[in-house]
Amino acid sequence: MTSLGRTLGGLAAAAALAFTVTEARAEGIGDRVGIRGHSDAAPFSWTGFYIGGHVGHAWANVDWDRGAQTKGLNQRPEGAFAGGQIGFNKQVGRWVGGLEGSLSGSGIAETSPPDSFLDFKSDIQLLWSMTGRLGYAWDRWFAYGKAGYAGGRVETSLSTPLDFSAAQTRTHHGWTVGLGVEYMLGPNIAVGLEYSYIDLGNAHYRLRDLVVDVVPIEVRTDNDVTAHSVLARLNYKFGQ
Repeated sequence: MTSLGRTLGGLAAAAALAFTVTEARAEGIGDRVGIRGHSDAAPFSWTGFYIGGHVGHAWANVDWDRGAQTKGLNQRPEGAFAGGQIGFNKQVGRWVGGLEGSLSGSGIAETSPPDSFLDFKSDIQLLWSMTGRLGYAWDRWFAYGKAGYAGGRVETSLSTPLDFSAAQTRTHHGWTVGLGVEYMLGPNIAVGLEYSYIDLGNAHYRLRDLVVDVVPIEVRTDNDVTAHSVLARLNYKFGQ
């Protein structure tokens, strides 16, 4: 091989080596940029309007206070409830704040004492709330606390073995606090669990019946209603 050939061969080998090293470095830089871009990628956003449904179970406490028949009577109604919620979240950094309204129909009820001449029943038929929420988000997870207004429609009734009965429905107004956690399955679907303490306050009831159209029965009572609830929820968030 001539000196010119050897020189050209050496230059080609050097060029190939330089190309290989440059390509390897470029791939390394690309990998590092890709890794850095992935770690710095924006987390799932919780900002936006959402609507959803829930199902849960509640343990309530009803204190009857007033009248010889009911003074000191305490009931512990419990049962399932289900309904829907609608709200809006705004995320700033990792913090998320928002407002939410909810409405539930329930089967939270108890009759007691079951073997007396007069049976008293408490039936929490509807629950609703309007609460503010504030929490911390990391990627797909969101943990929050909530507080605000709570209301309920409660029916109080009495009955006798002779099939005479009297009932009255009142709207209770109170407050609620709670804690919850949600997980975003995708950009628009989130599932969660929530605990709430609900204080529906006090309402006055007047129950009146005539037994065999002769003996009047009238019960006046001020009933105080509180409850603990646990629920599972599913939300659809509008937008990305």
